[in-house]
Amino acid sequence: MAQPLHTLRPVLPIVDTRVARLPIKRADPELLGVAHCNWREAVVARAGRRCEWRDHGVRCERAAPIHRLFADHITERKDSGAALDPMNGQCLCASQHGLKTFRARARRMARPTKGGFKSLCNYRGLTDVGTAGDFFRLKRELA
Repeated sequence: MAQPLHTLRPVLPIVDTRVARLPIKRADPELLGVAHCNWREAVVARAGRRCEWRDHGVRCERAAPIHRLFADHITERKDSGAALDPMNGQCLCASQHGLKTFRARARRMARPTKGGFKSLCNYRGLTDVGTAGDFFRLKRELA
């Protein structure tokens, strides 16, 4: 009977060569509260547990339980949107939520016009950072 093949452990330890380490991601305590959970459930239930994103008048067909859904703030909390107002909420699938969040972040970063993200968008010929292609292209360029 043949002996199992064993591999040797690396001689050198793995070294983290990043210049700046990212902070540990922690959930906002406000998002963990009972009031926010009730708000989320109200928003998702109002949408019929289906993504509310509309593209050229056609509603996204992704729905629970097959797809992950997010209760998204239409006007983001960072942009002084009402945190627990059900009318400031919409139900989005993961891909649409990511695109919407990226667009909002791009608009927020573009506010100071001293170069920055707005200049990068104009330099790259992007007047509206809105398509998935723009999202992934800019993400690669900024990384």
